[in-house]
Amino acid sequence: ASDNVNYYDIRKKCKGSLCYDFSKLTDFLNRPDVQSELGVSRKFEECSSEVHLRWNIKDYETSLESAVKTVLNAKKKVLFYNGDKDLICDWMGELKGLNALFDISTVLKPFNSRYKGSPSPAGWYTKLENLAFVKVSEAGHMVPMDQPGTALTFIDAFLSDRSLD
Repeated sequence: ASDNVNYYDIRKKCKGSLCYDFSKLTDFLNRPDVQSELGVSRKFEECSSEVHLRWNIKDYETSLESAVKTVLNAKKKVLFYNGDKDLICDWMGELKGLNALFDISTVLKPFNSRYKGSPSPAGWYTKLENLAFVKVSEAGHMVPMDQPGTALTFIDAFLSDRSLD
């Protein structure tokens, strides 16, 4: 990030190559017992240069509209979420795009987390049948790292078909 601008969280200065400290996650996922449980045996990297180099500009320009429609038409659930402090994947653009493609409401309802330490409201959401969008309070690009209680609340509700009301 140039000039220490953190594109993943506008509240913070960028430190390191990815602006987040992934060392605990990396250490955890490289433990032999964890890799054994996961059935993998390779060194974990938070952002693999090998994988990134295999992408090309067409991959970045590919619309996922038809893929999302296919999943929705198969009556499967789709969840989009963004932190309200994420600059690189801003919530306003995400919601505007979902509204244009799927006519999901842009009127968001607040919800609270079940966990202490989460902001109030924990976020805002909207839903249209099996499509949901969540804007998370006080979170950047890595929502589960920034607001783990809130992330657990909305992901659990989504997977369990429970309302956030």
